[in-house]
Amino acid sequence: MAEFVSSEQDGAVALVTVDHPPVNALSAPLLEELEAELERLDHDASVRAIVIRGAGERAFVAGADISEFPSLRDSSPGEGGSARGIQKLGARMDASRTPFVAAIHGFCLGGGLELAMCCDIRVASEDAQLGQPEIKLGLIPGGGGTQRLPRLVGLGRALLLNLTGEFVDARTGYEWGLVERVVPRHRPRPRPHDRVPLTRRRLRAPRARAHDARPPARGRVAARGGRLPPLPRERGRCGGRRRLPREARAAVHRAVVLG
Repeated sequence: MAEFVSSEQDGAVALVTVDHPPVNALSAPLLEELEAELERLDHDASVRAIVIRGAGERAFVAGADISEFPSLRDSSPGEGGSARGIQKLGARMDASRTPFVAAIHGFCLGGGLELAMCCDIRVASEDAQLGQPEIKLGLIPGGGGTQRLPRLVGLGRALLLNLTGEFVDARTGYEWGLVERVVPRHRPRPRPHDRVPLTRRRLRAPRARAHDARPPARGRVAARGGRLPPLPRERGRCGGRRRLPREARAAVHRAVVLG
């Protein structure tokens, strides 16, 4: 039985919860459980979308488990602890045909932000704080922050977060293109215009095509005369994402917007 990861299904939407108190830090065993669960759900034909969320009130995921850091000094370069685990998990998510949604609240830092950036869509509550604070420990974002972050917010802003360790709030993240939707932390009932924008056309396209077509930072890098090179990506087994029917989109809305 899994110790850190649980899942439930609401119609065609699977809700995966990371539960590692107090702030859902990513340990190597947790990442193994999460990868195994996501792979299982991706093979389930009844699952059309996967929502990843953090347990508790404090954090989505507040980074790597620092208790593992001392052991990394004696580990081989191929192991790499949680950073290598996030890279492996991200590659597995890239190759999946099921779309992923990150439901972010509270702290979303370090490996937590890297996990969120592996998802297709990020929905953040108003209390969310996002950042890559590894530099303050003398580390670089080893789980993909140096690669995925520039593609979303542009090179300059990615360097700002990676080299200073500063946090940004949810509204700033939305303005930068780091998250696609900001919602209140607690809402008594849904509003139609707040549904998660999971259109069939968007989910049907392969992730590589959809991501490569959008200029980083909504054209700011291109406006300066350049564009970041695309990351190598694998296509899913069917060449694209599964279609998400209307009832499944409603289930994602309940899971992400209503919590």
